[in-house]
Amino acid sequence: MGKKGKLGGLALIASLLLAGCGQVKMPDVIENTSVMVSERGEITSCLVGFFDRDYYSVAELRDFVMTEASRYNTEKKASEGEKVPVEVLGVENEEDGRVVVTRAYSSAAAYEDMEDCMFWFGKVSEAGQYLKNVGDGVILQGTKDGKFLDSSELVNGSMGDKHIIITDTKARIYCPYRVEYYVGCVRNDDGSLDSSELAEGAHAVIVMK
Repeated sequence: MGKKGKLGGLALIASLLLAGCGQVKMPDVIENTSVMVSERGEITSCLVGFFDRDYYSVAELRDFVMTEASRYNTEKKASEGEKVPVEVLGVENEEDGRVVVTRAYSSAAAYEDMEDCMFWFGKVSEAGQYLKNVGDGVILQGTKDGKFLDSSELVNGSMGDKHIIITDTKARIYCPYRVEYYVGCVRNDDGSLDSSELAEGAHAVIVMK
């Protein structure tokens, strides 16, 4: 199977996984590290990297990824009937030397633990310490009418019902709701937000309806 076929297949798997979990815009083909968030806060992560040395083993990487997921799931011990915290959907090598590791997470907390990053998704009113990490005086770009938003307005209660993502993840982020304001990322034509150039210690903040 060619590159487009494999990556398109991973996109299809991710879209089927998120079906019925709230609207989320999905790429037709996964070519960059991507994070897709459902309305329920379930996350599909597609980690794309180069694996272009003869001594690299995709089989060993696959075994490692599966072992780490199993270890984490055992530690967290999901209750009967609940989804396991992390499920490995695929570890695929491409013709150009790239490898795509696709995982499904039951929550942002599980994604944070496994990916060793910071990621919050929920209502602005519930963001708490995550908003404090952003700080005051950060200016968010509006998606229409040239409007801007000062981050201090996120903590004064007037936007408590809005949804928000706060993260230091460097990826293309696909959101489940219409984006209204953002900072720390670039808005793409397909509606995703690209935080791949995020500076160390900075946060991408995405405010949605």
